[in-house]
Amino acid sequence: MDGLREGARIAMGSLPGLDPVAAVQTQFRVFPEIPAWPQLPKRSFKELITFQGLSGLPGLSWPTNEQAVFTLSPGDLAEALEILRSENKKNNFSRAAFKTDEASGFFAFLNEARRFMTRETLAVKGQCAGPVTLGLTLRDEGGKPLLTSPDSMKVLTEYLLLHCRWQIEKLSALEKQVVFFLDEPFLNGRFQPEQYGITWKDIEGWLSTLLEPLQDEGVLTGLHSCGEGPWDWAFGMPIEFFHFDAYQHLHTLTQNSTGFNQFIRQGGMVSFGMVPTAMNKGVFPDPAELFQMWEDSLLVLQKRGLDRETLISQTYFSTACGLGNSSISLVEESARCLGTLVSLWRANISLR
Repeated sequence: MDGLREGARIAMGSLPGLDPVAAVQTQFRVFPEIPAWPQLPKRSFKELITFQGLSGLPGLSWPTNEQAVFTLSPGDLAEALEILRSENKKNNFSRAAFKTDEASGFFAFLNEARRFMTRETLAVKGQCAGPVTLGLTLRDEGGKPLLTSPDSMKVLTEYLLLHCRWQIEKLSALEKQVVFFLDEPFLNGRFQPEQYGITWKDIEGWLSTLLEPLQDEGVLTGLHSCGEGPWDWAFGMPIEFFHFDAYQHLHTLTQNSTGFNQFIRQGGMVSFGMVPTAMNKGVFPDPAELFQMWEDSLLVLQKRGLDRETLISQTYFSTACGLGNSSISLVEESARCLGTLVSLWRANISLR
């Protein structure tokens, strides 16, 4: 799709280093086909994904480094929403731009990416925390998460759209296909929206508000969910890519494949996070074993009615999430494992 190749390595965002230029180089080396700008959470608390890019959100203040407070009154919410919608309509994204101390890896990526691009580079990837994760993280003055306030979530979602479009405008200057993911670590098979007075329809509405305008601009959009499945809720969302931690949860996908099969038949692409970001008793998995895990799952999905070549043509690979909290040595081990896995896959499975 759009010049992408099956089996391509698509980056997760975070890395453990402190040097943003070195992190950009690592992204292109580990994920040569679809690198992402690197988030560096160990560099500063401001570079945590739930902090980045929020400094322009109306009504948000930071009484401590660890907790933001959202303070808009009902009347102010309506005014803020109108302002944000007007700015989106006028393509005025400056309010939602990263500050230089929030995302050093983003600015290094813009400055250095051309130096590291090769013929393998198919696209570049941006990302930000999604509305559910931020809606649970950000709280009002009474300590309630924004997720419980429909009007607050409208403001948050409209602001996120502004921020996504700002990122994409900057990344587009690199003259590559742009892929953009919403990271939703809190959104998984165990999430129960009714606990917050919302429904899956509400979540679909927020994601549609965010992603459909990006798709209209030619951006490929995705959703990352690192928790447990099943993920049928995700396969009905307006996304083109789905990334999950396949190393831990591949069996869940094959056991509950109805929604996944439909997602693939409709052209959806899946990024299998086959490579873990932690060792088991000091041992890293054998890439051949990971390849066999993937191939076994393919056979199960075939038996359940999914066309083999269709799935292969829409398969991508990555690590599981969590590289940002690991070590440089573990990143190197993950890179080696992922590269060998993709080589095995292309030699034995790929359509080309």
